[in-house]
Amino acid sequence: MLKRRRNKWYAIFVFDVAPERRPPAEAIAFDVNENSVAVAKVSLLATVDRIASWNRQYINPA
Repeated sequence: MLKRRRNKWYAIFVFDVAPERRPPAEAIAFDVNENSVAVAKVSLLATVDRIASWNRQYINPA
């Protein structure tokens, strides 16, 4: 679309952008105490892997 304002021409571009649909790979964790706040980015794949290895070691010992 072209627009003219005060003897100047402007081109206006309009895009329809859709977000890419992907399953979440990370989550943000907050820990709020009385006088401090801790924020961490947690990888879901790494967390599931750690839980599975802990289960193999302690719950199902070979």
